[in-house]
Formats: sequence, C-alpha cells, structure tokens
Amino acid sequence: MNEPKQLRVVFYTRVSTSAQTVDNQMLQLQQVAETRRWNVVGTYSDTASGARDRRPALDEMMKAVRRGQVDLISITALDRLGRDVRHLLTVVEELRQAGVGLFSLREGIDTNSPSGRMVMVIFSGLAEFELNILRERTVHGLQRARAKGVRLGRPPRVAVDVAEARRLIADGMSKKAVALHLGVPRTSLLRALNGVSKNASKTEAVSG
Repeated sequence: MNEPKQLRVVFYTRVSTSAQTVDNQMLQLQQVAETRRWNVVGTYSDTASGARDRRPALDEMMKAVRRGQVDLISITALDRLGRDVRHLLTVVEELRQAGVGLFSLREGIDTNSPSGRMVMVIFSGLAEFELNILRERTVHGLQRARAKGVRLGRPPRVAVDVAEARRLIADGMSKKAVALHLGVPRTSLLRALNGVSKNASKTEAVSG
C-alpha cells in the first residue's frame, strides 16, 4: 500500500524593524511542524514596516507556489502575511486557485480541515466583494458627475500599471488576482493589456 504523500510545507515570517528577529515566529512554527510531522522544504523571512515596503521573500515564496513546489504555507498570524486587507485577500485567493493550503497559528486556520476550507471560501468571497466595490465606486462616480451636469463621454480609464501586471501574470498569477492586487477592476486590467498588445502589433507592422 502506498504511503500518503507528505505535504511540502514552507514557513513565512515577517518583522517590522531590523532590530527585531523572526526567531520566536520560527520556534512556534517549528513546534507545530514537529507535532504534525510536516516536511518543511523552505523558510522565507522579510523585514517590512508598512504597506508600501517591498517583501522580496514573500515574492519568492509566491513564485514557488506558482511553480507547484509548495503544498502548505505556515504562518504565525494573518497580519504577518498581508501588507493590508486587500493584499491579504489577493494572496489567499491565489493560494486557493493554486490548491495550496494555509495554516495560521493565532487564528487557528488550517485549510486541511473542513472548517479551514470554509475559511478559504469566505476569503475568496471577500476578494470578489472587493472587486465589486471597485466597480460600484466607478459607477457611482459617473452618476454623481451626471447629476452635476457634467458631460461625459467614454468612462474615464482607471490607471493600470501594465508593466507590473505583465510581470505578475508571467509569474503565474491569475488576471483576477492581479486586478485585486493592483486595486483595479478586472475589465480595466484586460482593456489595458489588450491596448498594449494592439499597440505593439501596430509598431511591429510599421517597422516591418
């Protein structure tokens, strides 16, 4: 009889200043891993104090997720994982789409359990809710403008960081997750990407 496949688990830890260490977080995660007999295949640690700080270790970990090299991410608390609520929803949604589990010690979340899987579904719903809010804000803005007598042509385009969007898509992130990550409606993202592709084709045709 074949033995059940052992989960490939990675730890992610974060501290807010260089004066702090991740030692306590690592110790807690290692204790859980030993109790559950996890196969820990990697550790990722960042030092970041705010929402705008780059987190290279988190970026590397998500690349491993997209390459199918991870089965479960273990953290001490949800606020260690996300830069803010929107970013947390983006990460969790991407994990769900990749079939990667999440264990958070403080909140007692373990997506290998039925209740943990339900949490992932809830997070996915919140991510969709966030996108719907973005769409509604755009519509309400147009309605207020019309009520004030402003003449409107085509709806104003939302600024999209196309270079960043392409980088994330190349790394394996879904377009839905990219839209949430950038804080733009998915339709705006698709329009921006499509516009760049058309311009590139025209340039090639002229140069050819």
